[in-house]
Amino acid sequence: MICPDCDAEIPSGVAACRACGYSFPFALWSDAQAADDAAFAPSAPVIGRKLEDRYVIEGYIARGGMGEVYRGTDTRMERTVAIKLLDPRLVSEPREVQRFLREATATARIDHPNVVEVYSVGELDGRPYLVMKFIEGKTLSDLLGEKHRFSLVEAVRICRQVCDTLAHVHAKGLVHRDIKPHNLMLDARGRCLMLDFGLLKLLDQSVTLSRGGAGTPAYMPPEQFIAPQLADARSDLYSLGATFFEMITGERHFATDDARARVLIPKATARFAGLPPVVDTFFLQALAVKPSERFSDAADMKAALEGVMLNTVATGSTSSASLKLGELPKASSSPALAAAKPGVNPWLFALAAAAGAGAVVVYMIVR
Repeated sequence: MICPDCDAEIPSGVAACRACGYSFPFALWSDAQAADDAAFAPSAPVIGRKLEDRYVIEGYIARGGMGEVYRGTDTRMERTVAIKLLDPRLVSEPREVQRFLREATATARIDHPNVVEVYSVGELDGRPYLVMKFIEGKTLSDLLGEKHRFSLVEAVRICRQVCDTLAHVHAKGLVHRDIKPHNLMLDARGRCLMLDFGLLKLLDQSVTLSRGGAGTPAYMPPEQFIAPQLADARSDLYSLGATFFEMITGERHFATDDARARVLIPKATARFAGLPPVVDTFFLQALAVKPSERFSDAADMKAALEGVMLNTVATGSTSSASLKLGELPKASSSPALAAAKPGVNPWLFALAAAAGAGAVVVYMIVR
């Protein structure tokens, strides 16, 4: 069985998720329901059904912690859509229904090209559904499962996009609170889309727009373990830093979900020898325990990511000609960052040192 909150695998007969502490309604964790999960088949009666006299459910795509996703057609606009149906066992749980519908409210407020648009909200036989834009792509989690890790160039290009999206989200006074590979999807054009806004929080309020628990432990910052309401924009940046760490090393930054173990920031170069030392400097700030010691905002983190890549080129770790998707930078020292003076952002030195590295490099990173 899959946890509706953090997508962790849950053993049969367990009443709470061991990864995030989510408590299940009895119907979700009983042995009988666990057996149903093991033999799950798409809800056959919904195939062929028509919603709002325009959306036809045509085929099953996948199942997640909250329910099922189907491919459909909008007969009025003649376009393919994705239709998410809430798990029937969660219909009687008001907090889960609220979280499911929160995605529609959130995306309408955010209105960004890298956030999947919701076209409509309704109910089918008592089950809430969302009709969304259909995206051909794979989540970073799926891609990590296939290729194990991303090259530094790939990871920087993707995370720069996420920084742009987060900057927009935070400017709207919102915090995502669940940035992780599973909630980031690459489409066929290489665009990175942000998914699942069910744990959204208002920056200017102490209350959240979802149920009490929040986040996925493997990517949560320390303050989110203490109290979900403490999460702010810097919490999302920590989670993105943890995602970036996994993308370039193939491993999560911490093997345990114990917040106390996050005091010592791991070295990415110790996990994967082909990475340049400059990435370790980046993670000292991205994964800082204290929010005040992290990047100030998404734009600051984006500039630092560019500094990592450009510094790598400038110091000889890789060349402009070799910056192609899938290729691996070679390890090297980072004198540009080492030369940074106290009180001055070291990433400015990285960018300055790389000024002559070539327009090709800049183009590949920023396009």
